[in-house]
Amino acid sequence: MDAGHSRHVIAAADRVGEVTRIRRGWVALPTADPLLVAAGRAGVVLTCVTRAERLGLWVPNGEHAGAPHVAAPAHAGRVTSRGAVVHWHAPVVPRHPDDLEDPIENTLIAVSRCQPYEEALAVWESALRLGQVSREAMTRLPLPPQARRICREAGLFADSGLETFLPARLR
Repeated sequence: MDAGHSRHVIAAADRVGEVTRIRRGWVALPTADPLLVAAGRAGVVLTCVTRAERLGLWVPNGEHAGAPHVAAPAHAGRVTSRGAVVHWHAPVVPRHPDDLEDPIENTLIAVSRCQPYEEALAVWESALRLGQVSREAMTRLPLPPQARRICREAGLFADSGLETFLPARLR
């Protein structure tokens, strides 16, 4: 309806299979991203390593093949996103109710809470190097302790996670 289609047109498109209802007030085209459709059905947003990978950031080996990482609203009851890793933390950056993917800031904070230190550091360094977020912007947020540490220690010059691990281990 926001795109200018009436309820009648949407209902007709649903009847002939041109769109699929995924939840009240939400429809998807047959070509819609299946991960986003699943998030919409479950009432969650993609976050953590799942969102980081979709942003083109370096993520630990094998994470993309595992369960999707999603964030659920604090007031959500049962989340029906089967097989997903659910993050229940309140977002630092508010989410719009229609968003299906977390902003980069919330994504990095979820990574810092969920992943081991070195892997989280590598994801953060990837985001900083690619210019998807700045250290200054992140330091202005009320970061949890592990995210503060990673933000402070993250460099800008590692091209991959492996280049992050060596300096971290030498420190």
